[in-house]
Amino acid sequence: MRPLLTAFHLLISAQATWFLYWITYAWNDPKQIQQHRSPKKLLDPKLSFTVLLPAKDEKQVIGQTIQAIARLRYPRQLLQLLVLLRSDDHATIKAAQQAIIALGSPAFIQLILVDDQPVNKPNQLNHGLRHATGDVVVIFDAEDQPHPELLRIINTVMLQEKADIVQSGVQLMNYTSSWFSALNVLEYYFWFSSALHYFAKLGIILLGGNSVFFRRSWLEKTHGWDENCLTEDADLGIRLSLLGAKVKVVYDEIYATREETPPDTLSFVKQRTRWNQGFLQVLAKGDWLKFGRLRDRLLAGYLLSLPFVINALFVLIPVLGLISLTSSRPVLFTMISFVPLASLLVQLVILEIGLVNFCRAYKLKYSLVTALLLPALFVPYIFILTLASARAIYRFVWEKNNWEKTAHTGAHRRIFTARTSWT
Repeated sequence: MRPLLTAFHLLISAQATWFLYWITYAWNDPKQIQQHRSPKKLLDPKLSFTVLLPAKDEKQVIGQTIQAIARLRYPRQLLQLLVLLRSDDHATIKAAQQAIIALGSPAFIQLILVDDQPVNKPNQLNHGLRHATGDVVVIFDAEDQPHPELLRIINTVMLQEKADIVQSGVQLMNYTSSWFSALNVLEYYFWFSSALHYFAKLGIILLGGNSVFFRRSWLEKTHGWDENCLTEDADLGIRLSLLGAKVKVVYDEIYATREETPPDTLSFVKQRTRWNQGFLQVLAKGDWLKFGRLRDRLLAGYLLSLPFVINALFVLIPVLGLISLTSSRPVLFTMISFVPLASLLVQLVILEIGLVNFCRAYKLKYSLVTALLLPALFVPYIFILTLASARAIYRFVWEKNNWEKTAHTGAHRRIFTARTSWT
């Protein structure tokens, strides 16, 4: 029994140490991060862009998002916006039409109605791809607030780096909206500002669902998105990597696309369930096993199973800690058994530092109350993530593959002030 317990403790300690390394990678190797910064000198617009904006039941936010995309500073003759809506979603259609009319019904905006199956985001994206004319295709979600200069940034990066895919930054903003929002915001902050750069250096990254720019020719090679996959973004990224597409990560806080956290706990659980279930689908498809190098296969498999690994280990930590405290063990074993707990304490310190850095980077008012509550909310937050993982496994096993949509209210836009708005 003792060797097995020691092995579990060492496994948890290794995972915790590696996790702490890649969420602090930006601090460990700032020179590496500089390589992914946006170019300071922008080239003249040359590439044409098609923006795909899929939405369903989004009457509250779709109008402002259309307006935000219309404010992108890029020549209109090189821009196409396809608003992709379900034909029976009358409220969202009306809100979108009103926004387009308010803009003067510009020719670069097209409203495309979808009425076939399945009812999900990748189905709408594939409809958009068939109508796309731009050299580059980008997806924005229904509540996204992209920076006005983002297309010029990507135009420059793609021309200079000869990149086929560019993953730009995304950041949740409303960190005081709910009990879990600060931790949710910090997840995004550490992923895009640090961890993503580390995995890009290793050569394997899972693409996000929006603010990813694809050369249209590469999308056509893969015939678009898998309409049966709940994480169509991760699936597509792996398939494009296997074809040899060159991926570039570019991140600056100022140019990150702004989003909001789910509005309530149930929405958050459903969102994470969908993501985790999608990862299980991609794991089961097995495309990641086609990578040539063993290291790449292991890393891809690890990233796809990461939510389940972390949540399972968090469940084991208190169990193993209790065993260690209630039984007589050698000193070395006892010391090893407390490494996971120590790593959790270090992670809490890093979260507090991250909150300060996030507020400074995005020019938001620092909330001392939120900072003081972070340690108390950490365990409930992990519990919710674990619940979502368990629910994803249940839905995957029983083939419940319907798309559980996340509601949006525009909370990230309500916190904009004169200091956080773009001019």
